[in-house]
Amino acid sequence: MPGGTSEARPAGGEDVVETLLTHACHTDGCEHQGTSTSEHWCPTCALPNDPIPGAAPPPGQGPAKTTRSKGWASQLGGQETAVMAVAVVVVLAVVVLFSTRGVLGIGSGPAASEGYSATYGGDDGLAAPVTEPPVTESIPPVTETTTPETTTSDTSDTGPPVELAGDAQASASATASDNVDGAGDQTTYDAANVLDDDPSTAWRVEGNGRGVTLTLTLPGPAHLTEVGLIPGYAKVDPVSGDDRFTQERRITEVRWRFDDQTSVTQDLVDEPEMQRTTVDVDTATVVIEIAAAGPPGDPDFDYTAISDVSLLGVS
Repeated sequence: MPGGTSEARPAGGEDVVETLLTHACHTDGCEHQGTSTSEHWCPTCALPNDPIPGAAPPPGQGPAKTTRSKGWASQLGGQETAVMAVAVVVVLAVVVLFSTRGVLGIGSGPAASEGYSATYGGDDGLAAPVTEPPVTESIPPVTETTTPETTTSDTSDTGPPVELAGDAQASASATASDNVDGAGDQTTYDAANVLDDDPSTAWRVEGNGRGVTLTLTLPGPAHLTEVGLIPGYAKVDPVSGDDRFTQERRITEVRWRFDDQTSVTQDLVDEPEMQRTTVDVDTATVVIEIAAAGPPGDPDFDYTAISDVSLLGVS
């Protein structure tokens, strides 16, 4: 057999080609790469070995025989092996692809996630995907601000309260007659004495004065916040030194009446000083009615007096 090849024709009509064949693995990294062997498959990487026709077999191995059908050329043996190798590679690639899809949970069907968790944030150690909310642009509504109109108003009724008694006129339902002081000078007890802001002058009436009234008339309506009086004759005679407050009666209770028919009762203490009470009324007239008075300190001085009156408010 020239070239190391012998052909025989068996009874079945097939060509029997006896060829000295060895194979060598050409897979990178395989420990049998380039090593001659009579095996068609590499025992390490399981890939087909490339045939080397006419090469001597490894020691201890006889010639390999191949049988081919009629009409086939013996030189096609290497191409057939290459086709088989490509087919095996394709099959292995498909197996690896489907294995990877199953492990990583790729795909929407049940087979892709069977046996594996396809959710994040569990025990698989995968971080939960970060999803950002959709960005929506909010345009604030346009509001129009209207500046209120300012008007000039009379603020006289909102100012601080002042003393209004000095502008009033006074009259009484009863008044004691004139008398003389320690120096022999004549002393009068007119109702107007309660408006002069002088405690040594007074209006007075004989007896306990119960039910007697003192009327004060303002120039016009005013808003009053406080009213008050000195409940006796707060005078010390400059000649004799007699204390008229302790000699005469001292008022213990008065009733204040106003234009709107309201009234306020005030209790007073036994002191020669201005004593006020709070009110909240609009009026032009103030009536003081004596409701009660104590006994005189000296029976010869049976009089009831008011030294001064106070009307605090805004006119």
